[in-house]
Amino acid sequence: MMYLKYFEGKKDRFPNIKKIIVDDFLVMVGKDAKSNDYLTFVMANDDDTWLHVHGYRGSHVLIKSKESQILSQKILPTEALKVAFDEAIKASKAPKDSQVEVEVVKCYKKWVTKKPNSNDGQVETNKKHREFSKDGKNWYTKPE
Repeated sequence: MMYLKYFEGKKDRFPNIKKIIVDDFLVMVGKDAKSNDYLTFVMANDDDTWLHVHGYRGSHVLIKSKESQILSQKILPTEALKVAFDEAIKASKAPKDSQVEVEVVKCYKKWVTKKPNSNDGQVETNKKHREFSKDGKNWYTKPE
C-alpha cells in the first residue's frame, strides 16, 4: 500500500482528500463534507465504486482504477476493497466499540445522488443498486 504525495490533474487538487494506492487501484477518502461532495460529484466517474458507513456521518470513499485499466466492478481486488471498507469505518462517526456492528454501503457512483438544497456531504443511494457488508469481505443486498 502506498500513499500518493503528489497530484496530477487540476481537478485532483482539492484539499482534504486522502489518496492510497492498493494493487494498482486508487482509494480516495474525503475528509470533510465539502471534499466528500467534490470527490463524489467532480472526481468520480459513474462506474467507480463508492462506499460509506450506513446510517452515520463520515467520509465518502471511492475506488478508482488507472485509466488504462478496464474495470469490471465485480472483480475489484479484495485488498483494495478491504482498505476502502476500513477507511470508511475509520473516518466515520460510527461507534468504534467492537460490540457495535457497523455496515458499509457500496455501489457504483452513478447510483449516488444529491437532492437540491441538501447540506454538503449529504447524499442518497439507489436502494436497488447497493450492497452492504459488516466485515468488508461478504457483501449482501437488503430487500426494500
